[in-house]
Amino acid sequence: MRRGNNDEKNHQKKPPTKAIKSPQMDLFQQFVTNDPESVSNTVELWESIPKYFFTPQQAEKLRTAEGLAKPYEQPYKFRGIDCTLSIQPALLKQEDGNYKAFFPNVTEELVEEALKKILTDQNFGIHDPANTETWVKFTLRMVQKELKKWGKPAALTRSSRLSR
Repeated sequence: MRRGNNDEKNHQKKPPTKAIKSPQMDLFQQFVTNDPESVSNTVELWESIPKYFFTPQQAEKLRTAEGLAKPYEQPYKFRGIDCTLSIQPALLKQEDGNYKAFFPNVTEELVEEALKKILTDQNFGIHDPANTETWVKFTLRMVQKELKKWGKPAALTRSSRLSR
């Protein structure tokens, strides 16, 4: 949630209180087709973006002596089209009270994959076609169970530790 001086920035969006009948979500959850003309490439585009490539050493090189970092730009290609990814690091308050910049890495990628699996396989998704929004209801325990299935139970612990 962004924090600011005016009410608009302090407003946190809330998911719908009940499931909304959504043909889009129903189709996505049972998605099977061999007709390339009848599908969107949105998922393919999102998956092609190299957003989780930072090692701890790479992130450390991008930080200033104070632990801060500017956004990082990375060129990549999607279907032969030149694109540029701009990643804004998250500033997380550390135990000493100072902030430190963190870029997404393999830990966040695993958590994203777990959330996508919960959204599609476990029917915890809500799609609001009127507002073009999709929400996923989850608990940390659900994410932990998915990560454990993949042999990565420590991933969520590491991610939680960074955000404290």
